Amino acid sequence: RLIAVGSGKQRLPHLDLACGRGDDIGEWKAAGVPHALGLDDSHESVEEARRRACDEPWCTFEVRERGPLLPGRSNVYGSVACMFALHRYAESELALGRVLCDVHRLLVEGGTFYGIVSNGTAMVGALAGQASHASSLVTITREWPAGTDPRPFGSAIGVTVVGGARRREHLVFPSVL
Repeated sequence: RLIAVGSGKQRLPHLDLACGRGDDIGEWKAAGVPHALGLDDSHESVEEARRRACDEPWCTFEVRERGPLLPGRSNVYGSVACMFALHRYAESELALGRVLCDVHRLLVEGGTFYGIVSNGTAMVGALAGQASHASSLVTITREWPAGTDPRPFGSAIGVTVVGGARRREHLVFPSVL
């Protein structure tokens, strides 16, 4: 219940980056968030999030294409979350830096950012020099040249969860964050 700790205590609006289908709506509600805004670049995901929210007045969802986050707004949110999606911004140091600067601008002083992402070092270790690694739930595939180390930014893996489509995800390393 990370959202409850940050936004419930501060009683300020919450921003969810890459909110997907609105899976955290229940967390926002339980936290007593006065208003929550979910942003995602998928029209389909935003429509599903809106459906799940059932026209609750305290949460809204918007489609946001790449670019600055909510230009013209500053010091608005008590908490910002990017749950299991921070890798979307790690294609370059500039892109990740921009989104983190936007988060800093949008948070009130003392606000909290929650970013959960797979550990790039662990992903590279799971591959152990191989082109791919499979478990009973997921297959990951190296997308950087064989015989080379992944770069701190821009290196990616292909991720296929059983029964799902293959997605490309940029590696995020603890040393970078």
